[in-house]
Amino acid sequence: MLYSKILNFLNFSKEVLSWKKPKCPDVYKNKFLTLLRDNLILPKYGQIYKLSKKEEKSVEFISFSPKTNDNLYQKQIGSLDKISAHLDTRYVKYILLDKLYDINNTDLFSSLIDKSITYLAFYAKQEIEEKIMNTLLQNSYFYLSQEQDSNFPSKESLKEKIISGIDELIKNKVPPFQDGYYVCFIHPRKLEELIASQYSSLLPIEEGGKKFYVDCFGIKYIPTQTPSFIKYTDNKKEVYQTIMIGTDAYGIVDLDENSVNVICENVNQKTNIGYELNLTMKIVNPQAIIKIESN
Repeated sequence: MLYSKILNFLNFSKEVLSWKKPKCPDVYKNKFLTLLRDNLILPKYGQIYKLSKKEEKSVEFISFSPKTNDNLYQKQIGSLDKISAHLDTRYVKYILLDKLYDINNTDLFSSLIDKSITYLAFYAKQEIEEKIMNTLLQNSYFYLSQEQDSNFPSKESLKEKIISGIDELIKNKVPPFQDGYYVCFIHPRKLEELIASQYSSLLPIEEGGKKFYVDCFGIKYIPTQTPSFIKYTDNKKEVYQTIMIGTDAYGIVDLDENSVNVICENVNQKTNIGYELNLTMKIVNPQAIIKIESN
């Protein structure tokens, strides 16, 4: 009898210990990655660097020196520079489930855990997009429109500013992306204004199940709703910021099994599910980024 009680106690102790650091099954990590990659637009327009192993702590992006006689980038040996970037390990707060769950039981609690993974992917998307946009806004080449010059009190429309911004990119010898378009990250409200304009030449296109707009000036408009896109003046007026970029504006680490991890922890008889991102973004060519402000 005593032996049986001791054996039961030892088995119970093993079960309790096993709850402390459960390993999240790959199915949850794969779901998180799929949701994140399918909904993120911004990383697709940077130089993508893949980590070869999880232990990597820094990466190197390539900067191309432009030619002096035309608008093409010179990619011969001797014109390449490497920009080093240290990885930022960033965490988000865990989602706390209401009690202790067997994370490996993908049948009994799949609905609840799947919902948690969906929320985590949404939080991660917001965090990544905000980081990218803040970095672009802080390192952009600001387009000074005529209306901001006291000597030329004209009123350029947002459309005119965007076209002038493209002229600046071309003057800076920044090529468009492989599809022939420069990219314009724009707040959805301002995009709706452009579409509704009587002089609108925007045409809708679909890529990867998402709807964008293009025009005859070689611009692809991508609606981006991040808080940093709206700033406020001293008299509390809203100012919308728009970003235009060309090829090789920035570099970013790819989101894959080496840069993303889903973590499970058990504390006080409850289960936490969270994520870890080993991510970094680095500006490669500041002259490939134009910022425009409009009321």
